[in-house]
Amino acid sequence: MAKTRVFHVSGTESSVRRAIIFLFLLGCSFMFPAALRADDARPGIDGERYRWRVKAGLQVAHQNPDLTYDPVNTSDTPVWNENSDRALTDFSFVSLQRDLTDVSNIELSYRRDGVGGKIHGRQRMHFLFFYVPVTLTEPLEMELRRLKLQYNRVLWTPGQFSLGASVAVQALQITMDATLPNLFRSMDIDDHFDYLVVSPLVGGFAEYQTKGPLKYRVSSEWVSVPLGDVRGKLIGVNAGVDYRLSDRFFLGLGYRFADLNIRLHQKRYDLRGSYEVHGYEMYAGFDF
Repeated sequence: MAKTRVFHVSGTESSVRRAIIFLFLLGCSFMFPAALRADDARPGIDGERYRWRVKAGLQVAHQNPDLTYDPVNTSDTPVWNENSDRALTDFSFVSLQRDLTDVSNIELSYRRDGVGGKIHGRQRMHFLFFYVPVTLTEPLEMELRRLKLQYNRVLWTPGQFSLGASVAVQALQITMDATLPNLFRSMDIDDHFDYLVVSPLVGGFAEYQTKGPLKYRVSSEWVSVPLGDVRGKLIGVNAGVDYRLSDRFFLGLGYRFADLNIRLHQKRYDLRGSYEVHGYEMYAGFDF
């Protein structure tokens, strides 16, 4: 009986990873000194001037991931998943914001998403005098880690409204783990996919500050560019309301929708994946 072959997906070459990580850190080095030298800042309710804001929260989301792995060599194992909508999974996020002027700021944020499901692989096995098609089904764990540095600027303030735009650079780490064991052997083979994508983002936002403690905000972000051997797009929309408890402390409730689509073409395989997440989020923060 022939031994089952399983898929193994490697990330970019180490030199490419080092280069894109260097570019990401270089962008940080240019933007943060400007933040530290900023003299103007948003005035607090009590007349003080707060320059920094910390926010941390939890998202409770529905997810709909999709994955297809097509090897060039037909003797290798094609892989796909059939994950239905995954309900009410919670993730954490945190951000640090620095005001540059009354109308501009930069923000460093970290967000983690993840999902579990099933992955399937198809392979022909040699049994006696025949080749028998078999399908393997095993658990799949998928995780996305996102580190983003973003610059926001208000462009127009009609009354209590504020309309603005944003530019950002993000490092997106995509990790997937699955096990496709040999059907007739006791030894398992662990397969791992790990890929780092650094990409720019553009976006816009609108805010409405009431005369009371409430502030409403809607924002969006978008990117659709080829990055080396990666093709894809990312669309995100956030809507939320902040309730200020005091001069420094606030609570918030919002809704987030994000849709990530990626295609990775290599000599040995084509990998296509999408990840849709939507749900409400709760957070708290303070100014200092």
